[in-house]
Amino acid sequence: FENKRVDRLVRALATRGGQWGLVVYGPDRAVAPFDAGSVGRLAAELKVPFRWMGVRPRPEVRSALRAADLIALGSSYEGFGLLLLEAMASERPFVSFDVGAARELAETGAGRVVRSVAEFGAALAGYEDAERRATAGERGRAAVPRWSDEAMVDRYLALYGRVMARRSERPGRRA
Repeated sequence: FENKRVDRLVRALATRGGQWGLVVYGPDRAVAPFDAGSVGRLAAELKVPFRWMGVRPRPEVRSALRAADLIALGSSYEGFGLLLLEAMASERPFVSFDVGAARELAETGAGRVVRSVAEFGAALAGYEDAERRATAGERGRAAVPRWSDEAMVDRYLALYGRVMARRSERPGRRA
């Protein structure tokens, strides 16, 4: 998908001089420069270890999340950014461009939100310490229940209640 911008992740990792590698799970779309082949060539040019795993069974993806040092989201847009919540559930810190719910999720202490490749590289530098990664992962895991199905339904119902209350307060309106 064009919005996933794996190329930005490769460029960000390159700023750290080979200290980080990138493993991508998900479908490959033949849309240069965002396809696996183009990103692989960019990674080779910038000397970033890179593997595109493709679409894999969910248990394998969950295992990969738990095995990662950090979860990275390079998207140019997201509705929510479920990968970040999956990172938190897996006790892994994240670094994400400012998309979807990234800012709200980062407020838990689970990760960092950036606006540029340079900022992404700087955020990675902060997570080169294993203890810092572990602390962020623990904070993220503790915050996950805030986004459970039940919690989200409760928030939506409260929002609908406020909207309906305002509507009934307006002159000339019937509830």
